[in-house]
Amino acid sequence: MQRFVCEQNIVHFERLLNEATDTTVQHTVRALLASAKRQLALLNSAASGADTTPLEQHRRQP
Repeated sequence: MQRFVCEQNIVHFERLLNEATDTTVQHTVRALLASAKRQLALLNSAASGADTTPLEQHRRQP
């Protein structure tokens, strides 16, 4: 479910970015788009079995 929401947010933010003419709005939408892409990448990494944080890597070391 989270993956679907992230994907939809990315589509929405990309559309907004293409339509925005104000530089402040463009900057804000770019930040939101980057955040959504990062969140999707983290979800995909976790789904493939990768550690999501350096703290988890530290905890798993013997």
